[in-house]
Amino acid sequence: MHRKSAFRAAFLLVAVALLVVTLAHEREAAAAALTRLSLPTIALSGALLLVGLMAQMLSWRSMFDGSEVDVPPIRVAARIYFLGQLGKYVPGSVWTVVAQAELGKDHRISRARSAVVALGAFVVLVVIGATVGAAGLAAGSAGSLHTYWWALAAVPIGIVVLSPPVFNRLVALALRLAHRTGPAPAIT
Repeated sequence: MHRKSAFRAAFLLVAVALLVVTLAHEREAAAAALTRLSLPTIALSGALLLVGLMAQMLSWRSMFDGSEVDVPPIRVAARIYFLGQLGKYVPGSVWTVVAQAELGKDHRISRARSAVVALGAFVVLVVIGATVGAAGLAAGSAGSLHTYWWALAAVPIGIVVLSPPVFNRLVALALRLAHRTGPAPAIT
């Protein structure tokens, strides 16, 4: 077996094993929560979960637009994104990015481009999460916005950070601080 294939297989095995361990550890809480929900509610939640995951993948994929590589086809993007997401079950916060970078290499996507796209996609998720969270706070309790006003600040700050001129400057700065040479991958 090729060394790269062996590493990928081992990584996938570790990630899936840790996912199973996590699910086993939380099985009682999950079972209790499921018994309080109706089948239509579970089905709707599952459908919305799949829509949300697809939206995340499409957001991640759109970050390739205007870069030195072609935007990956949906099937390729889904494979890279979703298999890479298994990395979040491995201890350490970088494994998702590492996995996506390695899977992207098979499709002529540089590791640097993968890292920039992953960072951009993370900022998109933070902005969307803050927006949904702020709406939930406002709907749940008007007083909660008084306490958690700072959550609202993530929305405009995130939008500014995501604007290509600002985002690209921050990426270039981070690469300079990391003593990386060469042009910084940019988003448009």
